[in-house]
Amino acid sequence: MPSATEMICALGLKDQLVGISHSCTPPAGMGQLPVVTSCDINPGLSSQAIDDDVKAARESGASLYGVITPRLEDMKPDLIVSQGVCDVCAVSGALIEDVVETLTPRPALVNLEPFSLADILETFRLVGDAAGVPDRAEALITDAEARIEAVRRNCEGRGAPRTVFLDWVAPPFLSGHWTHDLLRAVGATNVMPNGGAPSVETTWDAVADMRPEVLIIACCGFDEARTRAEIAALPAVQAHLKRLEAAGCRIHVTDGHHHFSSPDPRIIDSLERLAEMVHA
Repeated sequence: MPSATEMICALGLKDQLVGISHSCTPPAGMGQLPVVTSCDINPGLSSQAIDDDVKAARESGASLYGVITPRLEDMKPDLIVSQGVCDVCAVSGALIEDVVETLTPRPALVNLEPFSLADILETFRLVGDAAGVPDRAEALITDAEARIEAVRRNCEGRGAPRTVFLDWVAPPFLSGHWTHDLLRAVGATNVMPNGGAPSVETTWDAVADMRPEVLIIACCGFDEARTRAEIAALPAVQAHLKRLEAAGCRIHVTDGHHHFSSPDPRIIDSLERLAEMVHA
């Protein structure tokens, strides 16, 4: 998953990375690394079509993702980093566990399941320990904690605007997981009802009923340009956004793929960007 690739690079282990997922961007200067996962969803589909495919797969019990096991066998990795946060976004940890059982020699497996901002920092430690660089992980955590505290201090006394954060637009999804911690850290008033829970589907009428003063849109897996293109292709969504703006809501569209949806060191960059948007 992209967050694992970013974390490995942040720990100074870029040159030891031998494979990536289909969603990852190869680290700068390394060329194309072997891809060891696959996805049955066409990334070029609209957000509504992607949501339809995801729901159909859930109803049928089908897996959206696969592991290219022969490539893993050829690589003979010492360590595999997987995830258990969301089966919609990446290969599930359970699937990877099954694959690891078939590999010889059997690699170590670190399955990351961060839910909160504190959990994300703890994953730095888990990966650092597993990769034999615990001191680098502790340095990352120390830096992240200092930056989080700086954001909190800078946002004190700047007001607490009513804020809604969406990570999908058709249909709209109220963002969950660590998003609530990010909003708390920047002093926003989180008016979403799913605090402390995963993302949840909602309606645009329900969003309007929350009377947000600030609306953040960062679609999971989409960068800012893709999200803006998606909104531009959806007249109904545009109409809802115009009504919110007319009611005084400030709307910010930003990058979900590289920032807010990715539980890795970039989440601190996301927090700093969120502070600017909420208090613009």
